[in-house]
Amino acid sequence: MRQLLKLVDDALPQIKSDGEDVTTATEIVRWRFAAAATLLKDDLDGVQARLSRYVEESSRRYKKTEGELQGKLLLWVCEQRGLVAARQLADKYLGRPAPSKALVDTCFQLEAMQQRTDLLRMRKLHEILVGQQPQSSEPWLEWIKFELQQSQFDHLQILYQRALKTVRDTTSFVSQYNAVVQV
Repeated sequence: MRQLLKLVDDALPQIKSDGEDVTTATEIVRWRFAAAATLLKDDLDGVQARLSRYVEESSRRYKKTEGELQGKLLLWVCEQRGLVAARQLADKYLGRPAPSKALVDTCFQLEAMQQRTDLLRMRKLHEILVGQQPQSSEPWLEWIKFELQQSQFDHLQILYQRALKTVRDTTSFVSQYNAVVQV
């Protein structure tokens, strides 16, 4: 196994010398995740550390795939180490400036796998999306739909008022909001 991991490590400089081939980089990262997932569980700390370094290096080189790579690592950590470890890593990534939508979507996916909804974590994720696109109605309406699903009716008015202050097309937002709330 260690030889297989070394082969993948050796592939990284080749990717760097091949130019901006994001597809190749993504495929090699996927291969690395598959290889690491087959290791015995007694070496998970080492594998996670190596994968984290690999994701960091690849993310610096291929900025467009950063969120996807981080998301793949989060899912792997959740599968191998559990939700607590995945959430710790997610918090690290989400704490950086401007986390990608792909990363936030993966975090939503992790939370959706749970039997009980962590309302505060979900709100934090929605807050990140709204912060990235405050003038767009879509993230606001998604958050409102979530609050409705959770029967958090008191929070709807707060979100509605906040959205009205920031969305570009308030008429359209109000119309869409009313349609969502009526359902």
